[in-house]
Amino acid sequence: MDPQDISSLINSLKISNEESSQVVILGDDLRERSEANLRMCLGCKVIASKAINRELFRVQIPKILQLKHKVEIELIGPNIFVLEFKSMADRKRILTGGPWDLFKSPLVFTEIEEGTRVTDLKFDSIPMWIQIHNVPLACFNKGCAELLGKQVGSVLEVDENADGCCWGRYLRVRVSVRLDKPLKRLIRLQMQANLEPITMLISYERLVSHCFRCGLIGHLVKFCVQEGSMADEDKENLPYGPWLRAGSMNSKISSLNRPPEKGNLRPETAHPMETIQLLDPVTDS
Repeated sequence: MDPQDISSLINSLKISNEESSQVVILGDDLRERSEANLRMCLGCKVIASKAINRELFRVQIPKILQLKHKVEIELIGPNIFVLEFKSMADRKRILTGGPWDLFKSPLVFTEIEEGTRVTDLKFDSIPMWIQIHNVPLACFNKGCAELLGKQVGSVLEVDENADGCCWGRYLRVRVSVRLDKPLKRLIRLQMQANLEPITMLISYERLVSHCFRCGLIGHLVKFCVQEGSMADEDKENLPYGPWLRAGSMNSKISSLNRPPEKGNLRPETAHPMETIQLLDPVTDS
């Protein structure tokens, strides 16, 4: 039975007084051992429209994650697995690395806390390194990188040197990207109230399957279920494209596929053209 069906059935049950009074208490020793086991585990969900074969997953995951030690894998829900690691270093590397994918289907990992059930597990975001291009030189520092990174998702890390500077061809920030929202394509920054906003492009490192039509991670445009039909002439003018996928940290910006012309960004079908201010408005004294 599906975990959601089980949860719904439990909620619909009328528990008798006798059943309500019979509560099992988990002893301290058993709870501590259970918590120790959970600290070596991660929940994992494959974002895919079709069911993933359990044996295929068990065979491929150690190779994909390049694990140095053994891992126990078990299916616990629809495309949801629990991984029990034998090495804390392997577990930590999975959480701090990535994003990971199984044949271009994103893998979302989450830690499991005490008392968590399968239906409580959250697979709504994925950590990713983003590159922010066309950044004013005054903003190549940790503070500005965090401000700009927050426009995409919760900031996890900034690529900086020991002095808090982030010099390079672009800012590089690791953020938690929501899977239920379209990928953010650009950031509009206003340095001062009397200056024109600057438009900065965003690209995503190791970006896997994403829809050029709705901007969501996890499916291609041919599988998009967004409402409305798409005429053939619109297929060449989609709001998202392969240019959102960044090269490696050492690759040149010219290696990116050319982004659409400014007139084709079509903000009305994607993100609103929000502008953030870096400084307070200038006022007359």
